[in-house]
Amino acid sequence: MHYPRKGKGLLVTFAVATLFLFGCADDGDDGADGIDGGISVEAAESLDIAIDAVEINSAPVVTFTATDDSGVPIAGLSTRQVRFNIAKLVPGTNGDPNAWQNYINNLRGGELQGTSERVAENLEALGGGQYRYTFDTDITNPDEVTCADGLDCSYEPTLTHRVAIQVSGFPALNPIFDFRPSDGTVLGVGQSGREIVKTETCNSCHNQLAMHGGGRVETQYCVTCHNPGSTDPDTDNTVDMKVLIHKLHRGEDLPSVIGGTPYQIIGYNNSVHDYSTVVFPQDIRNCTKCHTEDDTETPQASNWRLQPSIEACGSCHDDVYFGLAPETPIQTVQHPGGDVDNSICLTCHLENRIAGSVEDSHALVVNDLVTRFQFNILEICGTAVATGAPNCTAAPTVKFSVTDPTETPTTGTHGYDDHYNVVTDPEFGSGASLNILTAWDSSDYNNAGGSGSRPARANSFSLSNIKATATDNLDGTFTVTLAALPVTSGSGAIAIEGHPRGQSAPDATPPSGYDTSVPVEGAVAYFGINGSPLVERRVAVDIVDKCDACHSLLSMHGNNRAENAQLCVMCHNPRNTDVSRRPKDGAGAPDPTATADGKSEETIDMKVMVHAIHAGEAGDHGIRDEGIVIYGYGGREHDYGHVRFPGILTDCTRCHNSGTYELDGDWAAPLQNGIQATTVRAAPTATDTATLTTQVADQTDDLYTTPTAAVCSACHTGDVDKAHMEQLGGAVFEANAAAIAASFETCSVCHGPGSIADVSVVHGVD
Repeated sequence: MHYPRKGKGLLVTFAVATLFLFGCADDGDDGADGIDGGISVEAAESLDIAIDAVEINSAPVVTFTATDDSGVPIAGLSTRQVRFNIAKLVPGTNGDPNAWQNYINNLRGGELQGTSERVAENLEALGGGQYRYTFDTDITNPDEVTCADGLDCSYEPTLTHRVAIQVSGFPALNPIFDFRPSDGTVLGVGQSGREIVKTETCNSCHNQLAMHGGGRVETQYCVTCHNPGSTDPDTDNTVDMKVLIHKLHRGEDLPSVIGGTPYQIIGYNNSVHDYSTVVFPQDIRNCTKCHTEDDTETPQASNWRLQPSIEACGSCHDDVYFGLAPETPIQTVQHPGGDVDNSICLTCHLENRIAGSVEDSHALVVNDLVTRFQFNILEICGTAVATGAPNCTAAPTVKFSVTDPTETPTTGTHGYDDHYNVVTDPEFGSGASLNILTAWDSSDYNNAGGSGSRPARANSFSLSNIKATATDNLDGTFTVTLAALPVTSGSGAIAIEGHPRGQSAPDATPPSGYDTSVPVEGAVAYFGINGSPLVERRVAVDIVDKCDACHSLLSMHGNNRAENAQLCVMCHNPRNTDVSRRPKDGAGAPDPTATADGKSEETIDMKVMVHAIHAGEAGDHGIRDEGIVIYGYGGREHDYGHVRFPGILTDCTRCHNSGTYELDGDWAAPLQNGIQATTVRAAPTATDTATLTTQVADQTDDLYTTPTAAVCSACHTGDVDKAHMEQLGGAVFEANAAAIAASFETCSVCHGPGSIADVSVVHGVD
């Protein structure tokens, strides 16, 4: 494995910090360029380390080779860059899973904690980029190994051992070496006997998993210290990996946290790590999000269902006690069966046993149900959307179907082969929702001329309207006529969204009712108006490939709008705000004194709102000053100030498709290329209900922010940030239509691709 260095300054900074923390050391070789045909560590642009061998006769001796990514040897490596660890894998007994036990430990507050070592004089340069490190701890001598009562830290050469190296000063890496000392067997990837989770799986949300100052980046390294016997003495919480990880991911939903006990770990320098506000961005029961059983590198990933343990199960269900009496005040629920241990878990927790299988108890029925529905837009105004350019001259007509992709036309069971009858089938009965939306102009929506209390919203044609007016084409398809558009030119969009109902236990006897809302992926298609060219709205993100890496089946508004960003932007457009949902004063005007953020309204423009939501708690890290508050249905307050983005917030590619965040193309001069300014005040001077209604309907009296400034200020909210955007031309905040029309954003001059402050470079996007 290797990682390129992001610049030599990183090494200098790390070296200074290390000298301050650990003192000076004699590094031996001066690391001059050209030694042994290699380059010095100071000159190297990248670093790759491979562990060659480990010998254990007394203190372990590790031989490893350091090169750059071209294979050129690196000289002058020192303990400023590397530290070492060694652990054994203890086989589980009495139902316990296998567990790592570190040999390099210390005692803090009387509790054992795994650590690592780096003794400068024990590191030798052998030449040609090869090094040898001799551990300071003789793990074969029990007197030299720090341990604790109840643990076995003795050297057992017949067991699997792992040597791990932490490399710092470059983008961190943690090479490992698994082997069996008794016979010298070297174990390949996934062969250690305990490979539960893969780092790449974690990084699907976290970008680059990095802990303890950024140096620990591989799960295989983490487990060498986070052993069952390691405990935080300040909170008495175990830091065993299988407990710690489950608890911190469940965060605010832990029964103990709900009951008022925060979940905290006290770290280095008494730093408090409070995980009580962590929100897992999908259903916590989705165990296979992290435990990928089809990966050959994680053969024990199935342990979550095949080898349950009190420790793992009790980490999420932390209000349950498994003995005869609770061990902590938060344990208020006794596990049935009295005094139990891991040896009898599967006595009850298997299929057809009294408690059913672990897999069944964590099953997400909706994951199966969602595969049974598909929305299809077939024709718009008589033209097939797959083959033509639909053109509408009056009220649009839509031919559509809802099908079951798991069925085939010859074996289907929904009336018309694999088609549902949306008028009569129980999946579209009580509790179901099906809506057809119309929005315009699809180059960048504003829905100008719309009606109702929120005219910037897309027009909606509901299931009840479909049932009352749809034409049954007798082939499994239906045709409806929608409301006439308030515009006579441009390009529009049609969407189908909603949630049919499924059965949570369709195979039960008798089967369950239609009791589960199914978040079916929305469908979107486009049409021209009165012969205008059809324009498809830009595709900035892909929910399935991007958002679902963290969210899984992303759906909003009661499972109605799911899995399609092109659907979301039809309402979450530049002209829409939440002013109609916010508290009002006695006269019916917006009342900022009654709101959580002191504002009379907030934009819900997708390009602003989503950035601000994900940067919720980023004010703690010097980006956004505070979270964003959105008022929704029924005046419900949604405060996103607590949101912790699990990845690298500045990495635009985490969410964006390639070419959709750089300031070139349409975004080089967005207003001049059809991208609209963002309304920040739809009712700037409303004093009562009547003026509020009038001003919300009239988009020309809005106060706007220019497009690029709107996006950037979603995260960069400070006054200096905004002054910078205005200073270099064009960016304006809360301006009237005339000021917006006269503006020309020049952000791309400095921040465009290849420019002095290229967005990709400034954000550290690779």
